[in-house]
Amino acid sequence: MGQGQAEVALQLLKECTRTGDWLLLKNLHLVVSWLPLLEKEVHNLPPDRHEGFRLFLTSEPHGKFPATLLESSLKVVFEAPPGIKMNLQHTYASWSTDFLAGTTAAATGTGTVQPVPAQLVPLRAQLLFLLAWFNAVIQERRNYVPYGWSTAYDFSVADLRAGADVVSRIASSTDQSGMDWQQLLGLLQVIYGGRVDAEHDARVLVAHLKAIFTLDLLTARPPTTTGRRQQQQQRLPGLSQTATPLPLTGAKQDWQAYVATLPDTDAPEVFGLPANIERAVALGSSKRLLAALRQMGTAQAAAAAFDRQVWADQLQPLLKLWDQLVSTAPPGLRQVIAAASSAVARPASAAARAAAVAAAAVAANPGGPASRDVAATSSASAGGSDGPVESFVGLERQFGMALLKQIAGVMGGIKAVVTGDASLSASVQAAASALIQGQVPTAWDSQWEGPSSPLDYIRSTIRRASALEAWHSFSQKPGGLLANAGSGPQDALDLGQLFRPGAFLNALRQQAARNAGVPLSDLKLCSVWQGGRLPKGRDCSPAVHVCGVILQGALFDGSSLSPAWQVCMRAKGWVLQQE
Repeated sequence: MGQGQAEVALQLLKECTRTGDWLLLKNLHLVVSWLPLLEKEVHNLPPDRHEGFRLFLTSEPHGKFPATLLESSLKVVFEAPPGIKMNLQHTYASWSTDFLAGTTAAATGTGTVQPVPAQLVPLRAQLLFLLAWFNAVIQERRNYVPYGWSTAYDFSVADLRAGADVVSRIASSTDQSGMDWQQLLGLLQVIYGGRVDAEHDARVLVAHLKAIFTLDLLTARPPTTTGRRQQQQQRLPGLSQTATPLPLTGAKQDWQAYVATLPDTDAPEVFGLPANIERAVALGSSKRLLAALRQMGTAQAAAAAFDRQVWADQLQPLLKLWDQLVSTAPPGLRQVIAAASSAVARPASAAARAAAVAAAAVAANPGGPASRDVAATSSASAGGSDGPVESFVGLERQFGMALLKQIAGVMGGIKAVVTGDASLSASVQAAASALIQGQVPTAWDSQWEGPSSPLDYIRSTIRRASALEAWHSFSQKPGGLLANAGSGPQDALDLGQLFRPGAFLNALRQQAARNAGVPLSDLKLCSVWQGGRLPKGRDCSPAVHVCGVILQGALFDGSSLSPAWQVCMRAKGWVLQQE
């Protein structure tokens, strides 16, 4: 099915009901907007239709496929067998003997392209295997979403067919000057890359193309202009060194025999993934399963409707934890949280409430954090002289306080509603319903994308906001933050204490550009494990020691990084935590 086929399909449907023929409509997922009309025609078929008539429909999974059409049909589900080996076997089963032998250059076996010259048949056969391997790798990589791909891209048989036609044409035109690798990789990138919409996934796709389509993997290639052949690499990415070399024929049985020698299980290295990726996938699946079970265990009606006793029973542990965490926060944060919590019960506007809170805090403690905030804000608005790093610390601290005020307002509102001290508002009800279901309220998550568990989210917010108080105190001392912290391993700045660590690195970049008097585009981030290994003879200020960095897909032995292909271990001196 496709453009212009709808009317033809309806005509064939009526004709087959009269003659008793069988009708097959393929790829209905391409015309889901037309399916209601098809469904109407099927339901309106005449009762006296031929008893031999049968209608077959094929489609890939699609969210908008009519459910009633599915329910009225006998359904057969076909899933591609898992693993690269099974994927390759399926590919070679679909390729005809004549196609692999080069007697027809079209992947469908029906093309009118001239046969491949006999001396180029082995080269073409090996390139087709590389294409089949690449197609299998990117398809099987979908099993590791969101780690392999950001989403399950629909790489289909049509992509493989188009790629095979491109490989056949380029291999057939190869001469003594060699093959046009740039054209081959460019066309394959267009064919497969057209389905990829994420920049990172596009880079991964190109990396796989370049790793698989390389001259070192081919033994069947014409001599160079000097008449010499280069030595074969003898293995594809992820295969062992003892892998059998690629066959030098175009015979289908030889390639099927070669595929049969491949391992039945796929190492993560085949997909360019770390050795512990299976653990990460299993952990993600477990989290999704637990979240689904929590939602099943909580009655949606009870979560959406207000019941004071239900709220008291299910939210009491969270309220108790909140009180415990607030009691351990710095005094300045406790003042802000208390003011935000108590303001919930007052029928005042948001602006008047904020002004009253600030005035009360300044009056109660003239030299406290609130008065310093007001002074700092006034100084900034008047054109203060703080550097980029100090400005970032102030903005990050304000961000943390704003998020804490939002959380405190919700928690204070829930507590006031449960005790009967305040009326229920729409925002409090929406947040409480999410918390009862074990989810982070949307209003919180839109401000900062933290942990998925409400308990962990609140812990992380208070921990970061408390740590930023120390950052702020360092930034207020003579010389600023970098002169009082981050000068060595003993007082390294923990990036895990920030809500937006990327913004800190950007502020550091701006500070370096200001110190050196050069444009930002001329700067390059330099990171080393030991300060003594910084480039000599260059001004690397500001240089800062950081910690709280989490490694993914790598090992650290105390001095250097290495890929985590074979073993997984905790790097010495590093604690990997998940929030």
